Amino acid sequence: MGLQGPKDVIRDTARDLAGLVGELAILKADTHHWLNGAEYAVLRHRLEDAHAAAEAALVVQRSTYQRSLIGCLDCETREEAQARSLLSPSSGPAQVGTTPRMSFRALTSGVGEGVDPEIAL
Repeated sequence: MGLQGPKDVIRDTARDLAGLVGELAILKADTHHWLNGAEYAVLRHRLEDAHAAAEAALVVQRSTYQRSLIGCLDCETREEAQARSLLSPSSGPAQVGTTPRMSFRALTSGVGEGVDPEIAL
């Protein structure tokens, strides 16, 4: 087999991941049906985690393949651009030194371009 282009590799990887997701779904269903004892709980949870991870990887791979078809592998998705433009919430259980039950989000673009930033609580 000769050299493959990036689009071919992306397409083949997405196809292989789709097969893997299907196989994990079948294994998970068989495990829940036949191995329902408490001693198999860890196995069931690991199969669920593996299935979820494979599904997430498939979503990313399909998105990458779709972007490769339009020649835009370096383009950001709308969600990536929006997440990059927002600051994370100011409150949460893992953040030390923040005011409980108070959060805000700020848009980082537009500041300095004649826009007067305001904070609303």
